[in-house]
Amino acid sequence: MDQAARVPGTSPNARTETGFKLDIEPFHIACDGVLPMHRPGICFHPDCSRPFNPTRDWQKYCSAACRQKDDAELRRVGMMAAPAMLTYRMTRNRRSDPVAVDTANAARRYTDQLISDWVKNRAERVQAAEEARQCA
Repeated sequence: MDQAARVPGTSPNARTETGFKLDIEPFHIACDGVLPMHRPGICFHPDCSRPFNPTRDWQKYCSAACRQKDDAELRRVGMMAAPAMLTYRMTRNRRSDPVAVDTANAARRYTDQLISDWVKNRAERVQAAEEARQCA
């Protein structure tokens, strides 16, 4: 991650093309850099997963190319999850409206399924990359 993302209020994700501002620090900083699926010294991009010597304590990727590929994947999953997350948040407390309850439940189920499938897919890709490296 570049140094600008580590300074509060300077996140590259803080402002979008539409002009609204989200003044929240990136998750890897909010959780003190502890990502349960990340093993230090192993590239975080699942299709790579190569061992490398990090030059910074917060470095997760072996190269800029791996970081860019993983960023693209994160954006794709985020674009799939965002409508369901927003829908759930907007409808979850409207318990007197049966349509809102059904919508909130559908949004929650969709998000849970998306996360489960994505985590499983990443784990399978890490396993495949490690097996391919052992065979080479």
